[in-house]
Amino acid sequence: MPPVDRLTQDGVAHVNCSRSLLRRTVAAGDLRFSTAAGIEFVLGRGDGPDFGPACEGPAYGLTRLTELSAYCDDVLTGLDAQGVPVDQLHPEHAPGQFEISVGATDPVAAAATASPPRPRRSPPASSTRSRRRPR
Repeated sequence: MPPVDRLTQDGVAHVNCSRSLLRRTVAAGDLRFSTAAGIEFVLGRGDGPDFGPACEGPAYGLTRLTELSAYCDDVLTGLDAQGVPVDQLHPEHAPGQFEISVGATDPVAAAATASPPRPRRSPPASSTRSRRRPR
């Protein structure tokens, strides 16, 4: 689910907008919904076609976290600055694989954080052109 509202060309909520449906569902009932997500990623060394994991050590251990502690700290600091609650960041099974367990929140906010986090930085000059399609 994309972290945006889906609108028609007239600016009205699209009939198939998942976020609008979630908002209506949460607002209509006496139930409280909480949703969480896990974001998995793999870190590699270099930029060539051959993959090499960015860290050594066994899955689910502290060795990988120790090797990449500065990187992991940067990830957690960035997510905190963006208001993304994190329950834990831990190494997974595959070489260089990690998972961020995002904290439970309301379904609409969870849908936004379930999308891969994007770093806050300026786009390259070549990507600043408008991508809007002509009507």
